[in-house]
Amino acid sequence: MKKKLILASLAVAACLCTSIMFAACDGLGGSTDSTSSSTSISSSSSGSTSSSNSSSSSSSTDSTSSESVDLTTYTGVYNGVCYDNGSLVTGVYSGKYYVDGVPYTGYETIDGTKYRIVDGIMTRFTATAWDGTTVGTGFANVASGNSSNPFQISSAAQLMFFADKMENAYSNFYNCYFELTADIDLGGNDITAFASTGAQFNGNGHVITNFNLVTDSNSHCGLFRTSNGKIVNLSVDNFTITNKNCEYVGALVGYLNSSGRIIDCYVNGTINTQVSSSDKMYVGLLAGYVNTETSEAAISGCHVAGSITYDISAGKTSAPVYAGGLAGYVAYAAGAIEDSYSTATVSLTVSSNNAYAGGIAGYTKGTITNCYSTGAVTSSGDTAYAGGIVGAADGTVTGCVALGNVTSGNYAGGIIGSSSKGTSCYGYGQTVSGKSNSTTYTATAATEDQMNSATFWKDTLTWDNTVWDFSTLNVSYGLLPTLK
Repeated sequence: MKKKLILASLAVAACLCTSIMFAACDGLGGSTDSTSSSTSISSSSSGSTSSSNSSSSSSSTDSTSSESVDLTTYTGVYNGVCYDNGSLVTGVYSGKYYVDGVPYTGYETIDGTKYRIVDGIMTRFTATAWDGTTVGTGFANVASGNSSNPFQISSAAQLMFFADKMENAYSNFYNCYFELTADIDLGGNDITAFASTGAQFNGNGHVITNFNLVTDSNSHCGLFRTSNGKIVNLSVDNFTITNKNCEYVGALVGYLNSSGRIIDCYVNGTINTQVSSSDKMYVGLLAGYVNTETSEAAISGCHVAGSITYDISAGKTSAPVYAGGLAGYVAYAAGAIEDSYSTATVSLTVSSNNAYAGGIAGYTKGTITNCYSTGAVTSSGDTAYAGGIVGAADGTVTGCVALGNVTSGNYAGGIIGSSSKGTSCYGYGQTVSGKSNSTTYTATAATEDQMNSATFWKDTLTWDNTVWDFSTLNVSYGLLPTLK
């Protein structure tokens, strides 16, 4: 049986480590754990699955819809889709990996080498899978743990060391800064939630992957239980969370508190909830509950994929359930979500309890601005609310686009299930099934030409082109704006 580890509950505090803490932390580094490397690859052969370490590019053609081409014989990239003599490419072309012509995200082994692929961009994935038992004896460096000299984590064993210190020496570490210097593979092992992130947990573009999060008796569950500081530039993928006990469930953080923020993060995995308690439940792929009160957005520059499923048939709760692609519940007007998107599906199966499901959030008192969602949203039951962006809202939803189908046993809306607080929002290709009421916001229907136009996103919706990349838009192939 794979060993279950208690990884501590991550509360992120927003101050510097004290000088006393610096003395207590000295000498904890010097680990001999190796650091994973990431090497870009490129290939010049259309449809090829061969790889090399060369940085040279191929002579491929890259065209846009403003140019007239014959796609039946075309070789190259046209509106983001890769062709080889008219056939959709699966493989490496001009340094990117495509599946059925579309840039791929996931893991692939090519010629015996494993790669992590994000939007077609390939990097070697050399992290050693954790054995499920080994805990490191220090961090990767000897550091003070402040913002200019953070503790570094370069292996799964060092991540377990971090978890142990946040659980058993929390007062010495909760104000500290931590960063990943390598990808982390947890080897498909069962884990329980980490305790705290410290003042900041910086992923540096690296990933924590391949684990099963098993919930325990704590009411806060996620990779990190709670966070009062920043989680930035971190990817978490290839995981499953099965929840039967926790009230606050987030793949990244269960409860985002006070000055907590999530910035430039990516999450892709599965949350299955079959609760047996009578407590309320808040579920999101980034955060279950957002209790942030800051002048800056609580969540920004983030992308989630995967699925959230809640099934009342396995539980007995009659309390409300809130589930959203990014966040389950946003508690304050200051808790904004902006410049983010979800391709995740959200499905709540309930009986008599209120159920709020949304592509971005289940319920919000904060603003949601310049976001889109493509996944299907379902909330059954006669007191259910479902929306392509948010199930119900007391905050304003502005400049958002929803593409996923919406189904509710009660109130349903393409953007908001039940609220009139939407403005300048659009829907595309949706089927909306359910009732509407006098407060249900009705989005404007977008055309295919608009969805494929950078001008629509930049000028009509006023999305920031320093944040978003509009260079490859092809809605027929699911190619929409991406984050820079």
